[in-house]
Amino acid sequence: MWRILYVEDSSDSIELLSFVLNDSDEEFVVEGAATADEAIEKISLNTFDLYILDRWMPGMDGTELCQWIRGKGDLSPIVFYSGAVREADKAEAFDAGADQYLTKPTDLFRIEEVVRELLKESQTVRYVNA
Repeated sequence: MWRILYVEDSSDSIELLSFVLNDSDEEFVVEGAATADEAIEKISLNTFDLYILDRWMPGMDGTELCQWIRGKGDLSPIVFYSGAVREADKAEAFDAGADQYLTKPTDLFRIEEVVRELLKESQTVRYVNA
């Protein structure tokens, strides 16, 4: 079972992504957080295998949260899933430590493939480093 934290201020988007991922063969547990502060609280209490972040959120934005996650030494994959489509937005996300950047809504059904790929790579790295 893979634990995923999806940080997104729209509960409808969290529900939709949870549905898409849970429709697959893998067992994904998608937990939502509406703000970066809520995400930080959840990260402090739990371990997640992968993070999905929106770029724009109230308060701390997705790139700042990504930097915070990487700053605490968490190497779990981070995927941005956002409507921010400018190259500058993508560059900022990658500079902050993102592993992948997908755009809403066009990449919705590609996200499962990306999540599987990143989790597989992450598992291999953890096994090799163990």
